[in-house]
Amino acid sequence: MTELHIRQAAPSPSPAPTAAGAMGRALAGGELAYLSACETVLAGSALADEVIHLGSAFHTAGFRHVIGTLWRVTDGTATETARLFYHHLPPDLDADQAAQALHTTAVELRTRYPQFPARWASYVHIGP
Repeated sequence: MTELHIRQAAPSPSPAPTAAGAMGRALAGGELAYLSACETVLAGSALADEVIHLGSAFHTAGFRHVIGTLWRVTDGTATETARLFYHHLPPDLDADQAAQALHTTAVELRTRYPQFPARWASYVHIGP
């Protein structure tokens, strides 16, 4: 089982994870990467016509399922989404259920906050 934990709190002397850095690692066998940082599946303007972003880099590096964000999200949205996502993922953490768990999470958040799509539409799943 491959495990990769990247955690960045408050100011850190180490640089934030990059697409190039993720693609440079051999992560074959990775099942699920949950990227709750802002804009993890948004391509930069320098490569606007290509699909290179942190999420695609983790997928290319070997993770079968990647969850990421399309735009900036508040800490409250990130926390609530992660809590619901892992609640809806089966107890054995079956990564093949990640897309369904994210869908169920989005539906639940949309029911709670119908007037605020930024609360429920920012997360996407990459993978089978």
